Amino acid sequence: MSVRARAVLSVGSNLGDRLGTLQGCVQAIGRLPDTDVLAISPVYQTAPVGGPPQPDYLNAVLLVATAQSPRDLLHATQRIEAAYGRVRAERFGPRTLDVDIIPAPEDSNFQRLADALDELGAPPTAVDSSFRDLDPRDSFDLARARILKLATTAGDLDVLNSALGAPPYADLRGRAVEVEVRGTPVRVASLDDVISMKRASGRPRDLRDIADLTESDTRSD
Repeated sequence: MSVRARAVLSVGSNLGDRLGTLQGCVQAIGRLPDTDVLAISPVYQTAPVGGPPQPDYLNAVLLVATAQSPRDLLHATQRIEAAYGRVRAERFGPRTLDVDIIPAPEDSNFQRLADALDELGAPPTAVDSSFRDLDPRDSFDLARARILKLATTAGDLDVLNSALGAPPYADLRGRAVEVEVRGTPVRVASLDDVISMKRASGRPRDLRDIADLTESDTRSD
């Protein structure tokens, strides 16, 4: 019997049928050899970080159990991205599908990730979203990075430790609201959680969104 490990995947799309792409992506991940999707977060919307002007993302987080190695899982998710038309033509550009592998925040995992990034030719210095110069091949720097976007021999990779303002998963799911999209029930993050994440980001666009969301909520009352 294959030994399975749990992995957390973050999936996002900001081009085309975003929700349909996320649904297809989840199904494709569930069809990978020796892999099962154990849990799926509510769908939530975020503004893009960096790059040219582009639409907002729809995102979700998956918990999977898999017997695949980290490298095989990375290559499998990149094939799924390609199947949905992912083109890596522009750094920080819009994407039909983006799949990120999220390591558990443990020292041993950060060391394994640092070793893997070194093997994949990650640059010795990268600037994270807080404008700090960090070494992605160093486990200590990886552990304190917020968001790192790296060019490697396996393509562009994102290292994301946490989403600003996001509550624990159990709280996010517990407060989620179910809506129907094209006949499919979808759980989405609550208005309060969306506002909390946008406020934490501090970006002008997100702050404008908060004003619009608050005004809309007031009208509905």
